[in-house]
Amino acid sequence: MLANPCLMENVQKTRKRIAIAITFLGFGGVLKYIASQGPKDANVNTIGDFWRMIREQHISVIVMVANFVEGGKRKVGQYINFGESLEVDGYVVEVIKTDQHSHYNVSLVQVWKNGVAHTVTHYHYTSWPDHDVPSEAHSLGTMIRQIIQTHSEGGVVAHCSAGIGRTGTVLMVMLLHEMLMIHDSIDPLEVLKHLRECRARLVENVAQYNLALQIFDEVLFGAKTVISSFSLQDQTKEFLKSSSALYQKAKALPSGLTFRGASQREFYPQNRNHSILPADTQRIFLEMENGKMLSQYINAVRLNGLDHPNTMVATEHPLPSTLAKFWRLVVEKKCPNVVLINTYEGYEKEFPEVLPRKDADLILGTYTIHTLHAAQYNSFVIYSIEIISQNQVHHTVTVYQITSWPYGSEVPPSPDALVGVSELLLQTPYTPETGPLVLCCGDGVTGCGLMAGVLLTIEKLQKYNEIDVYRTVVYLQRARPQFFVSQAQFELLYSAAVTFLQDYDTYVNCPR
Repeated sequence: MLANPCLMENVQKTRKRIAIAITFLGFGGVLKYIASQGPKDANVNTIGDFWRMIREQHISVIVMVANFVEGGKRKVGQYINFGESLEVDGYVVEVIKTDQHSHYNVSLVQVWKNGVAHTVTHYHYTSWPDHDVPSEAHSLGTMIRQIIQTHSEGGVVAHCSAGIGRTGTVLMVMLLHEMLMIHDSIDPLEVLKHLRECRARLVENVAQYNLALQIFDEVLFGAKTVISSFSLQDQTKEFLKSSSALYQKAKALPSGLTFRGASQREFYPQNRNHSILPADTQRIFLEMENGKMLSQYINAVRLNGLDHPNTMVATEHPLPSTLAKFWRLVVEKKCPNVVLINTYEGYEKEFPEVLPRKDADLILGTYTIHTLHAAQYNSFVIYSIEIISQNQVHHTVTVYQITSWPYGSEVPPSPDALVGVSELLLQTPYTPETGPLVLCCGDGVTGCGLMAGVLLTIEKLQKYNEIDVYRTVVYLQRARPQFFVSQAQFELLYSAAVTFLQDYDTYVNCPR
């Protein structure tokens, strides 16, 4: 592996402002790799130097894993313009065309100098927050797989803002793939060691290291479990034949989650099942009352959505002693929707009613829960609920009560209710100001995991015309490893996708 500064021709003799901080990286493969900081256009302007490097080093691919502006601050100099050419230091940079994908764009760019053009492909991943990691690895895996499959010569420049954390994560994935192709084996720690020898702090923390492994898994296997909506019914039959192996593979994946916080003895009475606890990194914290830590605890975990982080909360049906905390969760987190997944006939003492009875309010501590109206559907009821606190804070929430899934059953009799509720929930686009959706089932696992899986599967169908049941299950298990308690639940995600498409076709083809 090379670890040399990228020096441009005669640059020390002509200019002192060339400190772009570049390092060659490679594992002996066809492509060469360069880690770069993002070009700067303030104080010392390095945009011309950046494009000079692209030409002189015969770079064929630029991978940008930052945005020009992040958090209201300029993070990368505007070294490329979309819609018009850019002229800098005698270089003319033109974007020929741009293709948009989920979370990333691919642009064909020409760089002109003295009448000679150099062509480079620019990959811009747009959903990677600074000082954090993306909520999902699939789109990054798809982008890097496209780079690997499309480009077989030249060089790759990867950059973020500082050129260390995000840049190192992407390069680690590409070098893992290169190591596998050349040596027929991988050693992630060896790759990390080589990266750090080239530049300190490439891959800055454990979260980025774990993300690199997730992306690498997506690069290798992400496309193998995808089914297009156009061939869903035919391919589903084939995938169901291998569902046992896929399910066992998903359940066998290791989890790095820890449960130190929720394992504290004072929290034990707040949990239905001491083997189902919120992981430290996924916990929901309520506002502290009277200086007591116990007042902050609730057995609930944060779940990421398809394209946005923390869009859902999964929680167990409250105990009689935690019923008020359930509604505190809804109010404090400004949750617009709640899905009550199970019914509890015969278990009324263990599972107190969450909703007010007909013509009566439910009073819990400082909260008064009032039903504004209710609408009955085939397998669920929709309630409009108003919550009023003693200080007159009003919060309105829509509650979907599924009536066809009794507690104790691993799966509902059909996916119809889950599909119907998902369709209604997805009619309202997510915004950062929107609070999370609350999913509530008997144990916080059996119903919540499946409901979240159906919701993500249908959203993926709507947005991208495909499903990936295996990836969806793995994705959700990263927040709560107990999710998907049986192969029957795994297979129901396929059934839910087929049901959704059949309902959609019926609606589209219905005469009006």
